[in-house]
Order: sequence, then structure tokens, then C-alpha cells
Amino acid sequence: MFSKKLLMPVIHVESTSCESIFQNIDKCLSANIKAIWLISHGYLNFVQLKNVFKKVKKKYPNLWIGCNFLDLDQNIFSQIKDIKLDGIWIDNSYQGLAFREMEAEKLYLSWKNSNFNGIYFGGVAFKYCEQPFLLEKAVFTAKNCMDIITTSGVSTGTAADLKKLSLMKRALNKGNPAKNTKLAVASGISILNIKDQIKFADFFIVSSSLESSSGVFSLEKLIELNLFIENFNLSNS
Repeated sequence: MFSKKLLMPVIHVESTSCESIFQNIDKCLSANIKAIWLISHGYLNFVQLKNVFKKVKKKYPNLWIGCNFLDLDQNIFSQIKDIKLDGIWIDNSYQGLAFREMEAEKLYLSWKNSNFNGIYFGGVAFKYCEQPFLLEKAVFTAKNCMDIITTSGVSTGTAADLKKLSLMKRALNKGNPAKNTKLAVASGISILNIKDQIKFADFFIVSSSLESSSGVFSLEKLIELNLFIENFNLSNS
């Protein structure tokens, strides 16, 4: 488990060709990035993205690489058992949602009964998903059902409300102190608001604010945002 706050750039995969992915990863490594995510919005299916991951992991075996497979169901952990993922990110864990207890339980058991050795980032109050009526209660329950609680703003590119993050962090700190569940944020993070977000979140899943053009990372922006987080870690160690 990562012990410090971390920038996790998201690479959007639009084809089975890995050339642009490799170019973005090389920039990430130059900026001292330790972890990345691969995701494909409507371009690649599960099998195709899985094969891309294998190619990328072969080229960069020491880089932490996770995936978000948008087209898998609550049996996701049985479907990825043949892939040595460092992490899995699921937008909706169904935790805290009224009348979705069966889906929440099915996903939780799929994870609990699997041999998955990576880190599970589970969505709670995530964008475009049903929202829990009692957020604090949902977070308190969810922290036992995943490794990292993952949330966002109301839409892509929109920063999460600070009151929401504060409430979620407070709920995480309740109960068993040995269960050190952390909070990830996955929308609207930039160098302009990171100083406010970093008070509450531990992992920053970022894409658009790191780009110089669509799908192309800016080395300067990667360095700037990652350096802020690294300096924060140093000053709070």
C-alpha cells in the first residue's frame, strides 16, 4: 500500500496501438510518477484493454499500473483473475445505495473471495452514478468493502466539493483506527485547486489538467503537479 499522497495520471486508451501510451508513460517517468491508470471510454472492450495492459506492463514492469474496465459487471474480480493488475478501479461499488444492496454484496464478495493481490479503488458518491442518501454512513460501511474509497465531483472536469471531501474523510477516521482506508479523488484536480484538495484526499487520479492537447500529457504540467504533492509529503513527514 502506498504510504504517502500520490498523483496517478489517467491514460485514455483509444486503440490497441500502444505508441501514444508509451509516449505518455515516458513523460510520467520523467516527472517521477509512480503509478498510472489505463481506461477506455467506448473504444476498447475488456479483452482489448486487458491485452493493452499486458503489453504496457511488459514494457514497464516496475511501474504501478491499474485499469478501469467500464464494461464489466459485479463479477469483475473473477473475470480479471488471469491478469496481474496492480490495481482495479470501479466507478460504482453500490455501497450505501438504497435498493442496491444485492449488487453491493455481490461485488464485495467477488473481491473478498478472489485471489486479487492488487489495490481495489471503489467508487462511492462517484460522478454519473446513483448517490447515497446518507454519505457519511455509506463511507463508514464502504471502508470495510474496498482498499481505497474513490469519489469525484459531479461531472468530468469538475472538482469535488470540499465539504463533501471533509465529510468523507471524517467518516473514514471513525471506528477502527487500524483500518486505515484512504480517499482518492478522480475529477477536476489541477495545480489551481490541489492545495485545497490535498487536505482531505490521498490519491489524485488526474487526466485533462495534465494534457497539452487531447490525449497528450504535458511534461511541464506533470512535473508541476507531482512536485507540489511530493513537497507536501516532505513537509508533513
